[in-house]
Amino acid sequence: MGETPAHRELPAVRRFPLLILSLAALFVALYIVTVVLYAGSGGTNVGTPVDDSAEGMHVVLTPRDVDAASDRLTFDIEFAPGSTLVSDDGLRVASTFDLLLSSSGDVSGRVIHYERGMPAASALIELRSEGEIELWPFDTHPSRTMLLVTTPAEDGGDAGAVPADLSLGAHHVPGWTITLDPDPAVVGTAADGVVVHQYVIEAERAPATVVFGIVLLVLMIAMPVLGLTAAILALRGRRRIEVSFFTWSAGMLFATPTLRNFLPGQPPIGSWVDYLVVLWAIAGLVLALLISVVAWYRWGRPQPELEAAEARDGSARARYDGRRV
Repeated sequence: MGETPAHRELPAVRRFPLLILSLAALFVALYIVTVVLYAGSGGTNVGTPVDDSAEGMHVVLTPRDVDAASDRLTFDIEFAPGSTLVSDDGLRVASTFDLLLSSSGDVSGRVIHYERGMPAASALIELRSEGEIELWPFDTHPSRTMLLVTTPAEDGGDAGAVPADLSLGAHHVPGWTITLDPDPAVVGTAADGVVVHQYVIEAERAPATVVFGIVLLVLMIAMPVLGLTAAILALRGRRRIEVSFFTWSAGMLFATPTLRNFLPGQPPIGSWVDYLVVLWAIAGLVLALLISVVAWYRWGRPQPELEAAEARDGSARARYDGRRV
């Protein structure tokens, strides 16, 4: 016995549930990875430890905000216990001093003056960084920061330098991972032979944010793929063209800019995602709409039952007009 059409279609029918199961497994895997990464990044970063045994000033920077568009990192400045020029309880300034923080591209830096007897209150400071937000979500924003603490000059002499170290306080900046490490390549010497170190403070996007953005980009790519698949099947005559398909394609086309603006961190126009993903997603949807119009022109003839009804109406009208004559 030869194979019937039903037997020839059986392998395709069996492959279809396998495709659905594979897509479902991929969806579940992405969901689990995203949730695990989000749960891992939701806690507070403990920062870096402070060496209380060392002599000098122990300056603690606590991250508060990251402005990737303008390359600015915002911190609170505090003094850890054991700092030389601060009282033992850390509430008041024991001796007048100036604190200088210079960051990348900011030669003059920021000087904060502390007068003896004043409260040792925390101060807000903004450091410049060097990053390219156009590389979103893989952009990093490092800031090379130099710390110098000096005491006022006495009897017309030069200002004295005080040993100082920098550490990162416990913090939680949503969507960002911030680290602080000494830069061994840059070591200077200030007055009185005090060694001044440079630190590298780097802000990069949290893994959960990166995965979130990548999932959105994959969904954006899936839309033109689905639209082109349906349009090409209709053009080849394997599926009947429907007028509602035009509204579906137009809806996906107008949804693309909205989905692009939903990307976390809002990368600026001209980022790599625009050149490699967004532009071609829009082009694919427009092409799908164009192919569907060609398919409608090619296959969108009146239905046979409507043609038969029109033919019957035309014959009946002709017979009626003939009897009147």
